[in-house]
Amino acid sequence: YEEGELTWKIVRDYLTDKVSKVIIDSEEDSNRIKKFVQMLIGRQMVSKIHHYKGNTPLFDSKHVSKQIKTIYDTNVYCKSGAYIVIEPTEGLIVVDVNSGKFKTKASPGEAAFMVNMEVIPEIARQLRLRDLGGIIVIDFIDMVREDHKRKVHEALQKALSKDHAKTEVNRISSLGLVEMTRARTGKTLESISFGCCPFCDGRGRVKYAN
Repeated sequence: YEEGELTWKIVRDYLTDKVSKVIIDSEEDSNRIKKFVQMLIGRQMVSKIHHYKGNTPLFDSKHVSKQIKTIYDTNVYCKSGAYIVIEPTEGLIVVDVNSGKFKTKASPGEAAFMVNMEVIPEIARQLRLRDLGGIIVIDFIDMVREDHKRKVHEALQKALSKDHAKTEVNRISSLGLVEMTRARTGKTLESISFGCCPFCDGRGRVKYAN
């Protein structure tokens, strides 16, 4: 098995006890991966490999196509209308939490806590999907109560515990910022998928002609 083959690298790096099922739409690849898993990972993992035989494309049947689209978006929305803004910069990754169209009759303090708690699973998921590493700063909506800050910090740690990459999370600052690090496991999705704009040289703006 060639080390450079993407299929083998994915199986090797991501097939753990936490994974319940791996679905493959090619019978040939499914059989090859089963042999690979039995030889290099363990016979007990072979039962997790499943061949998809449906008529609908696999990504459509499992609603993966829609999820893939979100990893290219700067803004990622939650069901309540709250959203996060993910902005990679030269030295770090900034994640900004916004209430958006979130509505509640709760007090402003409770509302801030509710939004922060809701976006945490999506933050952790996007970091994994985009394979973002290095220094990451999360700008949560300001919270006054210390118990709210503690619960948000604990929820973030729990969500990140599912990540195969090593993470370290500092406590929430007085400004509502969380500084954390995530080990780099390779090139980020953005660096693979996008190049620098030839017109603005990556600045995001161009100089007026006058």
